Amino acid sequence: MGGKIKYFTVGELAKKINVSVRTIQYYDQIGLLSPSGYTEGGRRLYTMKDYVTLYQIISLKEFGFSLSEIKERLMPADSIEEINEYLTDQESKIQTEIKMLEKKYELIHKFRKEMNKIRKIDWELFVEILSLLRNNDEHYWIVKYFDRDVFERIKEKHTKERGKRYLAEMEKLCDTALDLQNKEISWDSEEAIELARAWWQKVMDFTGGDMEMLQQLLNISSDEDPNNSAFMKKFNIAREYITNALTTYFEKLGIENINEIGGDSDD
Repeated sequence: MGGKIKYFTVGELAKKINVSVRTIQYYDQIGLLSPSGYTEGGRRLYTMKDYVTLYQIISLKEFGFSLSEIKERLMPADSIEEINEYLTDQESKIQTEIKMLEKKYELIHKFRKEMNKIRKIDWELFVEILSLLRNNDEHYWIVKYFDRDVFERIKEKHTKERGKRYLAEMEKLCDTALDLQNKEISWDSEEAIELARAWWQKVMDFTGGDMEMLQQLLNISSDEDPNNSAFMKKFNIAREYITNALTTYFEKLGIENINEIGGDSDD
């Protein structure tokens, strides 16, 4: 578009966009919005391009950005290519910010759910759960099932990597149980008994025969939230099959109560 450039005085621009004259003058002083020209008497003059820049500043300020952040975000208006490049960059930044906010929301949401399940203020436990959440550990929910002393013994006995490896092995056993269940293989079959033996051996390896730890570990199997982890989702489906296989396994060993078991689970 050609033609004569239209200029606005600072007062006219202020009225057009509904801000004070002092605000526009301040933006000039800090280098955020400089006038495109001056009258012979030294009064500031602004163009429609300046109007667009001022509109950006006011909008970004309403979104909570500081003036220094706004200075970095202002859109160039010299060509379509520059504007397109700027908007593409802004889209990318906004998408990153959305992902970060979604991650924060998920952390807060999961922590709130765990806190409500615990139903008491225990800051050491809360910090432990938050730490696991921040590290994207999907097994954060396990913490609430153990007394503090027992959980400390678990941390001493099992490194983070060892704990993950253990849960991965238990998940594989869940897969085996689901396969046997889907094939309708009886829980008193050789395959089911071998599954039970391997399952119980893993449990005893984890607890080291610590009966207090064992009793609290068994509480996890009654968890009501099916969305805790991939392991619990599978276990909830295979729960009855595994329980029946274990019962048959214990009967074959002549064991009626798990408290009769010492540190060795093999026959």
